[in-house]
Amino acid sequence: MTAQIEDVVVYRGRMYALIGVHGPRLFDPGEHGLQVHMTTPACRRGHVCEYAIDDERLLLTALRLSLAQPPTRLFGADVRMIGSAATYSPVSVPLPFAGRLLLGAGLSHDPDVSPGRHPARRYTEVLELLVDDGRLVAALDCSASVAQRRAAAGEYDKWIETAFDRKYPPIL
Repeated sequence: MTAQIEDVVVYRGRMYALIGVHGPRLFDPGEHGLQVHMTTPACRRGHVCEYAIDDERLLLTALRLSLAQPPTRLFGADVRMIGSAATYSPVSVPLPFAGRLLLGAGLSHDPDVSPGRHPARRYTEVLELLVDDGRLVAALDCSASVAQRRAAAGEYDKWIETAFDRKYPPIL
């Protein structure tokens, strides 16, 4: 499986990959009568979203959809075709989400290429946003604890590399 194109969240002027959601889906094309389809193995869902925290509110700000017949306007934005994807931007759709969002920035130089979504340990900066009824309640910096896990995983990876090696220093 190919690594997937991540949704993004703009928070405090910086773009982060949306690497985890604890709660309901943020945007579901089906809820809006949109039937998307996969056009590339890197986007099996058939859509990619951009979200933002603006004035402490969670908003859908851009949308890229793989549709057979895209609507000419969606959420007040005209369609622009970028490749085979219908793109709607800018939009400003408040989302009544309640839950937590895990954001990542700065992919580490981990040689592991993750199929599917990149895990939090692959990012050097990790934030958790707590949202209630579409409003930002708290933002927690989880970077240090994720770095500790990444370092521990690195030690484990070094052990694995040598665990199946029959070489040893000479006895005599």
